Amino acid sequence: MSVSVTEFDLIIVGAGLAGGALAVALADLPLKVALIEGQAVREGWPPLEESVFDYDARVSALTEGSREFLDELGVWPEVSARRVCAYTDMEVWDGEGTGRIHFAASEVKRAALGHIVENRLLNAALIHRLRESAGVKCYFANPVASLEKQSGGVALTLADGRVLRSPVVVAADGANSRIRDWAGFVTREWDYHHHAIVATIETAEPHQNTAWQRFQPEGPLAFLPLPDTAGEQRYCSIVWSALPE
Repeated sequence: MSVSVTEFDLIIVGAGLAGGALAVALADLPLKVALIEGQAVREGWPPLEESVFDYDARVSALTEGSREFLDELGVWPEVSARRVCAYTDMEVWDGEGTGRIHFAASEVKRAALGHIVENRLLNAALIHRLRESAGVKCYFANPVASLEKQSGGVALTLADGRVLRSPVVVAADGANSRIRDWAGFVTREWDYHHHAIVATIETAEPHQNTAWQRFQPEGPLAFLPLPDTAGEQRYCSIVWSALPE
């Protein structure tokens, strides 16, 4: 029995922030695009309660350039209408010495230096946009089982047996990319001997719409401001670079 093969101009593997944004950016072009995601994708928007347990532990600090790009894609209004925190200042200092530097949006005549956004909201906005578009064929909860290099392109076999072929495949499937390994890309890696701990915390003092970062001998500790409806400014996402022990 012959297996049917579906041809595409471009295939993106991975529907995270990078893969999802690329798919949305290509959705209105005269191209036949496929987006493959091995995990199930949530329907609708995540519930947004307010406690240390209800924020996504993973957040992104978006520069104005990134925000403008998301605006061009038509997804930023959906995100900003739900939950984002603009940060107007950055305070960075040496925890063991006197070194200190401060950045302010007012110094560059901007309303904000950037925005802190929960990754799940960005992902939901991108997927919502893709579900409305006919320009991208999405294969969700259907991981790639194998990759075969062929003349003029690459054939990907999915877990359900379907075969997709394209001259271009984008590996957006994360740090441990299987597509990268199957394609034989050579990489160089090294261990920083640090673990990054992420969590949402409630602070005793308001965060003042400021991103705080303290450099300590064992690694930096960053406090990224999160929004709240009461305006008390007491929730932060931390990224704590610590020694494994």
